[in-house]
Amino acid sequence: MIIKTSMEFSYDKFWEAIEEAAESKDKNEVDTAIGLILEGVAYMKHAGMSEGELIEHFKEHYNSFEVDEDGNLVEKVIKIDTKEIIKSLLDSNLTGRGGAGFPTGMKWDFCGKAKSEKKYVVCNADEGDSGAFSDRYLLEDQPLKVLFGMVICGYVIGSNEGVLYIRGEYPKSIEAINGSINSLKEAGLLGENILGTSFSFDLNICIGQGAYICGEETALIASIEGRRAEVDVRPPFPVTEGLYKKPTVVNNVETLAAATGI
Repeated sequence: MIIKTSMEFSYDKFWEAIEEAAESKDKNEVDTAIGLILEGVAYMKHAGMSEGELIEHFKEHYNSFEVDEDGNLVEKVIKIDTKEIIKSLLDSNLTGRGGAGFPTGMKWDFCGKAKSEKKYVVCNADEGDSGAFSDRYLLEDQPLKVLFGMVICGYVIGSNEGVLYIRGEYPKSIEAINGSINSLKEAGLLGENILGTSFSFDLNICIGQGAYICGEETALIASIEGRRAEVDVRPPFPVTEGLYKKPTVVNNVETLAAATGI
């Protein structure tokens, strides 16, 4: 779905239209509601509204998204079969943006099928290439895209914890991500039983110390664990035995941001 912000967009009609669409319980109408949300985000950002203010607006009107007596719109989305999300990723041909180009949907699927009571989502934000800037831009200017990508991944693979490994030379990125995480927690969008649902997910930041080798996923995992950052022999791959020997998805900043868009 491609949404273009209309010059005639009416904020006064915004929530009313979404409420009517959600109450219809019709898939096409709910899709329309989602489109209106996206258009509203674009409109409000154009008006200079910060991400924190956007979160507060959606939180304030959240209860209007009820689609049946047993739940609400967010609960309905969380109950979507994870296979459908995997299929969407595979159909999009999204591959790892960190360099390896491994299909993202396939990686999430492998980790989701791994048997374990504990799983992890790791964001590789150790952008060590000279002159690289794409990860830093996303972390500082569009942090919610990255964070929501991790939340989606957590839901798909059955994880309740994520770690962002950010290089220490990016203090503004660390500050921006930490602020966004705190805002999401205050809004009830991170932590235990998110928005009253059974889905729980939390995020932590691990600050890298400038070792270039930590851009490689197994070395990054070793660094988070407090071990010497060295590349481990594979197999086993992280999706079956990663952080603390538990199934782990390691994705690049750009990959997670792209997953949010899909």
